[in-house]
Amino acid sequence: MYRRIITLLLIFVTGAAPIFAEKRPLSLSFGAAGGGAFTRDERFPMKPQWDINLGAAADLPIGQTLSLGLGLAFHNTAASSLDGGFLYRGHSGMDSRLYLTAERILLPFRLRDFRIYPGLSAGFLARYDKYELTTLYFFYPGIFLQPFVEVGKAGRLSLVVSLPLDYYFRRDLKLSLSASLGMSLRWYLRKNYEAF
Repeated sequence: MYRRIITLLLIFVTGAAPIFAEKRPLSLSFGAAGGGAFTRDERFPMKPQWDINLGAAADLPIGQTLSLGLGLAFHNTAASSLDGGFLYRGHSGMDSRLYLTAERILLPFRLRDFRIYPGLSAGFLARYDKYELTTLYFFYPGIFLQPFVEVGKAGRLSLVVSLPLDYYFRRDLKLSLSASLGMSLRWYLRKNYEAF
């Protein structure tokens, strides 16, 4: 499963990049996000769970302000507390994301020599997880919205600060969502390209 996802990501990056070579270049991002997952079953109230993600993404421009992206991440959701005599199990696994990004629509904010561009990503995700201390694997889809700001000075490297908001469609739970704070480094692949 993981090999297929990684293979698809590599084909996307190497095969589609030349088509859009004259526009903004392809970019790669590597980063982490941490926050909370909120879970509720029909029989029990909602509880928070700590959540962390480590991942990479490739963004391919398809217009002046739009990009198509593909992401791959490892995530770990800790078990909830035992308050009330019950807990929601922890789980971990991989997720893949397919999304559109609207960026550089507004003029940048300026802070000394730095430029700050706001943006928004939205798309679909698929997770393949394993419950802690079991051999039970499960799959579930979801949707996400991710507002962000990209901060850069000169050259091809920038810092992206984001607020990923995920909603999961799980058959075993009445409600499952997460909110995180993320930071990643974004690298534009074309030589001599000035991103800012």
